[in-house]
Amino acid sequence: MNSNKVQAITRFIVTIIIIGVILAIYFSTRTKKSDTGTVEEKVPNISISGINLAKKTETYMLMTEYYDLPELSKQVNIDVTVTISDSYLIETLKIKRTNGTNISEKNLDISDGTKTVSFEALTDENMASGHTIEVIYTTYLNTTEVIGASGTITISEEQLSLATVEGSGSITLTVNTGLQSDVRITKNYVVITLGTTDIFAGKKVYFAPVTGTSKGFKIMDTGSDVIIGKTFYIFDAGNKKVIGTEPSETASIEYITYTGGSISLSAKNVDFQNKLFDVSIGEGVEVVAQCANFIRIKSRYGYYFKDMGDGELRSDKRSYVPGIGEWKFEGSFPDDVRIKSPNGQYLADLGDAFVRLAWSTETGVNGWKILGNDFTNLNIKSPTNKYLCMKSDGKIFLHGSQIPEANAWKIECY
Repeated sequence: MNSNKVQAITRFIVTIIIIGVILAIYFSTRTKKSDTGTVEEKVPNISISGINLAKKTETYMLMTEYYDLPELSKQVNIDVTVTISDSYLIETLKIKRTNGTNISEKNLDISDGTKTVSFEALTDENMASGHTIEVIYTTYLNTTEVIGASGTITISEEQLSLATVEGSGSITLTVNTGLQSDVRITKNYVVITLGTTDIFAGKKVYFAPVTGTSKGFKIMDTGSDVIIGKTFYIFDAGNKKVIGTEPSETASIEYITYTGGSISLSAKNVDFQNKLFDVSIGEGVEVVAQCANFIRIKSRYGYYFKDMGDGELRSDKRSYVPGIGEWKFEGSFPDDVRIKSPNGQYLADLGDAFVRLAWSTETGVNGWKILGNDFTNLNIKSPTNKYLCMKSDGKIFLHGSQIPEANAWKIECY
């Protein structure tokens, strides 16, 4: 066989192989006809597998020393982790972040595997807001842009501030494809000591900034009636810190004082030596911070809170019926919240044993407390420091003590 014949046969075989590969790719991108007779296009598998709020630089500031949200936003990135398979189907691929009128888009490398994309704040953007993340693609057979995966996250002012504190780790925001379940943050717990004594006796307390103040914060999870709900400010006193109730040293300011094992507030000239503290930020611990969208409230006996819109609070074991879903937390979670029903009213405590629904302007709506970090085992305390309880028959009431019916409340985020 001469060389010309060999070359011709070789070219023929190569041509057949190329045609075979092209046909294989074409038919692999389409499925069989469905029961309805339509032809469905095979699509790539795309998921958002994680979102973090991470420090952008190594420049830190205590959140009690600076509180400007756009300025804090410059110090963090939103890191989105995307997982892709069947990428051979994709012609174009990008990821989009939307925060109100602030929109960022970035192209993604078209390949299988896990990849991380970082979004930084745009000019004057406040990252403490709601963000929508979308992974968008086109295929070789369809040039129309398709959203392959999406998620919504809400970054709170507390999370944004904590992300810039020295020693803190990345704040993990858990997102399900298309809908967020809950928000988990890494809280950096604070230890306040007088000499060698922890004034909160080992409780896991932390600072939460207060909206509308430049340096104000609340001290959360103290369990102390002296501290709960109040706004504080830190001042230098030599190499120590004093913690006062006003942003400047006015005549009315009082300071946290630790005397004889108890915490009080008093003027600066009263037991001044018992006001000089060391404040240190400890290691971060991940906890559930809040539900980003809606909640269902469930008792240990399996009953859910139910609001049918007639002003009466009911209970029901069916999670799917009207009035069970779309409850919300409002306010400063978890120590000063309002619990909003699906029809716009709020849980109210008027000082007796009854739990009512009331409008936002009525008494007993503000000041509920969510106690505990595990959303499957909580206590809920009313504005008058009673425990929310439910009997085994679904009856809802308030009690002054932590009786068994007050335990094991569950918050279902969705």
